[in-house]
Amino acid sequence: MEPLQKASSSAGNESSGDSVRRLNAPHLRIGEMLVEAGLITTAQIEEALEKQANWGSRFGDIVLAMGWVKPMQFYQVLARHFNLEFINLVGQPVEDKLLDPKEYLNYAQHLYLPWRRRNGVLWIATAEPGSAQLQRLATEPNVSFVGHIQVRYSVGIAAGSRPLV
Repeated sequence: MEPLQKASSSAGNESSGDSVRRLNAPHLRIGEMLVEAGLITTAQIEEALEKQANWGSRFGDIVLAMGWVKPMQFYQVLARHFNLEFINLVGQPVEDKLLDPKEYLNYAQHLYLPWRRRNGVLWIATAEPGSAQLQRLATEPNVSFVGHIQVRYSVGIAAGSRPLV
């Protein structure tokens, strides 16, 4: 498992002074990546962009709401878009000891969870890599990210299945 944007270190290397912690997306837009993956057409991109302008919603939310792409496929492409490893929290659950019950609402609102701690690095699973909240977390030492889809489900399980948002 390679930490996000680590130029020369891995999860086994506790030295992180040279790491870039920004959650940077490549030059391709998510729609272009979905077309390249054969998941949507350029006509669907145009329709989604029109709806985005009218609705004020995010591109990915529109693609998902229209049912053009399955959520698992979309979030796998989104993880690739941000150069993140994709994980499935059902198969690779969060380490419960990392969760702070006072932060459940924050986790659900900002779509992230502390996932694992390995060799001094806190791995954060996120369904929204470009969020301002995660950009702030990315400035912390020894923090890396992985992409995932089931954050609200996982937070709900940890919180005893009560609604959080």
